[in-house]
Amino acid sequence: MTSFKEQAPEKVAEFLDILDNLNDLPIVYIDETGIDRYLYRPYAGAPRGEKVYEKISGCRFERTSIVAGQVDGEFIAPMIYKNSMTSDFFVEWFKTQLLPALKTPHVIIMDNASFHPKNILDELCIQDKHFFLPLPPYSPDLNPIEQAWAILKKKVTDLLREVPTIFECLEHFFKTK
Repeated sequence: MTSFKEQAPEKVAEFLDILDNLNDLPIVYIDETGIDRYLYRPYAGAPRGEKVYEKISGCRFERTSIVAGQVDGEFIAPMIYKNSMTSDFFVEWFKTQLLPALKTPHVIIMDNASFHPKNILDELCIQDKHFFLPLPPYSPDLNPIEQAWAILKKKVTDLLREVPTIFECLEHFFKTK
């Protein structure tokens, strides 16, 4: 398994010990991601045997973001949005979308993004009988939703050939899941 050199092994071990002691509770992994309309183009047309040397625009195009949870490999409470993520925005999603989607107590795991106000989130979790467990710093390898985002982005790239906007691609993806 690949990890960041800044990752602290003792913090990872402590996290895994705590998680192991909570093994009777289901886990929800939380994360956010963004998708740009400007996506990598792996192919270009050229006469046979010639390479393509063409400049592409460095401008950013449409950017759409998603926040969601993942339980047992399934997305829950996905929210598609255009604005930047803020603490207030995240807490509102957490209270109005995520927590109501969890019918039983869960371990809630997320990274240490600056807009995740740990004290507020921990308090909300305690009120709803959930256990809040932040990931150790530099540990995306411990959050399976990261791989789910990579798969989703590949599907969006493929779907953009038929659907005009990222937003519509994501709506289609979450409605057909």
